[in-house]
Amino acid sequence: MTAAIAVLSLRAADSLRGVYLPLYANDAGIGSSGVSALFAVTAVVEFAVLVPIAAASDRFGSRPALVVVSLVGLASFLMIVVDAGYPVLVLSQVVYAVFAAGFQSIGLVILGEALASGMGGGAALYTALVQVGSTVGILAPLVVPGYSPAVFLIAVGFCALATVLLLVGRRATASSDEAGSPGADELDESGADSGSRSPHRGQGPPAAPARRPADPV
Repeated sequence: MTAAIAVLSLRAADSLRGVYLPLYANDAGIGSSGVSALFAVTAVVEFAVLVPIAAASDRFGSRPALVVVSLVGLASFLMIVVDAGYPVLVLSQVVYAVFAAGFQSIGLVILGEALASGMGGGAALYTALVQVGSTVGILAPLVVPGYSPAVFLIAVGFCALATVLLLVGRRATASSDEAGSPGADELDESGADSGSRSPHRGQGPPAAPARRPADPV
């Protein structure tokens, strides 16, 4: 459940950016060519970081990698809120490319690992979450009037929520694994019980009683 809500939140942040970044840029006086350049920069950087992100996910684990990706997304949106200048806006989209490439590739893996059905079930759930997350990302900014930078504070909140859920889910999984592994005391107790039930187990058949010497006549 935590993994599913985290992926949904990250998709909502991604959807919010796709719809409201052009509206915000036009409202700020940035021309169509400037908006196109923002998306072009993101696409180029996203393509370049796909392989390094996959390598990091394999080395450190998919959940820790997705936590970092979520924090990177949070930072990219926060940059827009703090500084609305065009150079910072371009830089924010370079940072955002890491987030976009990471959550789409690692999010599917996270769901596959969390479900008993494996990657097949993870892919089906991911498709459903993408649809729901897209709707949430489009509707959530309607609570903010106009196209001010405050719109992207909602995306910051989505990324923060995903980060917390991924961390909580990781601890819960670790605790479950530790509880499921038998300790030394349990092994000793099981050995003692089996020993009490089968006293001669592992020692061969009991020895025959010794013959008494014949009495002298």
